Amino acid sequence: MRRTRTFAATLAVLMAFGLTACDAFEIFGDDKEIKGTVEDIGTDFILVDGVRYTVNGKTEFEGIDGLADISIGDEVEIEYKESGGTRTALEIEVGDEEDDDGGLFG
Repeated sequence: MRRTRTFAATLAVLMAFGLTACDAFEIFGDDKEIKGTVEDIGTDFILVDGVRYTVNGKTEFEGIDGLADISIGDEVEIEYKESGGTRTALEIEVGDEEDDDGGLFG
């Protein structure tokens, strides 16, 4: 019962700041999601806003073929899992459209 009240209170706070229920579920789920600017790219990683994300054969790319299609300075959205201090990218999308709020990602 307490967990339900805590979740409901957290959800109310998130929504007060303009976040949707979907954003809240992403926070509480196993997978996490970020949006940011690419600072560096290697053969098996991408550095976004100072944080390194490992890229492997299971990483999916939305609208692009792979890391070679991403440039430093691009805005990206990364869905990832964190385990043992390592963040592994599950999906990477390069932002090239504006959403309804005027930001990237449609």
